[in-house]
Amino acid sequence: GWLDPVVSLLIAAVIVWATCASAPVLQVAYTESLAILLLALVLKYLDARRWWAAAACAFLTGLARPIAVPLGIVALVAVVVRWRRRDEQPISGREWAGMLAALAGCGLAGLIWPTIAWLGTGVRTAYTDTMATWRYGQNIVPLRPWVGISEWFFHAAGRTAAIAALVAVVALLLALALGPWSARLGPVLRAWILAYPFYLAVVLDPGTSAIRYLLPCFPWAVIAVDGAWRRRAPAATTWALTAGWVLLGVATQWWWLYELWRFVPPSDFPP
Repeated sequence: GWLDPVVSLLIAAVIVWATCASAPVLQVAYTESLAILLLALVLKYLDARRWWAAAACAFLTGLARPIAVPLGIVALVAVVVRWRRRDEQPISGREWAGMLAALAGCGLAGLIWPTIAWLGTGVRTAYTDTMATWRYGQNIVPLRPWVGISEWFFHAAGRTAAIAALVAVVALLLALALGPWSARLGPVLRAWILAYPFYLAVVLDPGTSAIRYLLPCFPWAVIAVDGAWRRRAPAATTWALTAGWVLLGVATQWWWLYELWRFVPPSDFPP
């Protein structure tokens, strides 16, 4: 074909991601669009070992979205990968400083909004108190709400089935990120598609907004359209997979807009 296979794969992945269920949120005044732009830059700079640029973008990302914790994990993975190659490629003092700056940028990003909330209200725990109001029971209890919702879904089958379903979801996430089909992504992107969903599981109650919160997991789209994880597949395979995912995405977009974005008084589920 007239397109480089890698370029073709990336175009297909962008098309799939841009037509997924909650993609319409990128067109409204939510923070997803800005946060994902900054996130993409952070991941790009970490992968390219442009540590200072990654630090600056990570700090700015903290203004748009509270994702500093999983970003910090990814930055740590990038640093460890670089450290393991120190024999072949020695690390200079300047690069050490840059790697520490990248980690610090992620750490500072996590402190931005708690500090702003504290200064604005005079209450040190204002940020976490506000976040807790969105949680079941007004308390942040990591992972417990997911067990509760699983037990609700599988109440007829019992608690064992509910726990088994959660274990299956975790196993699926691990397989997606660590299997050979994600090899093209590299360690930085693979770390992100693991760290971010597990972070959401800790800080988020299961609900309808989870569909929107998963938008930053855009590297998954590459896995979805890449049918060549063992050998080079024909372009027709990539575009056939792309067409299938686009059709599914458009259908689920209609459902998402009609069921969640459309407000039905007196109350409704959040998108």
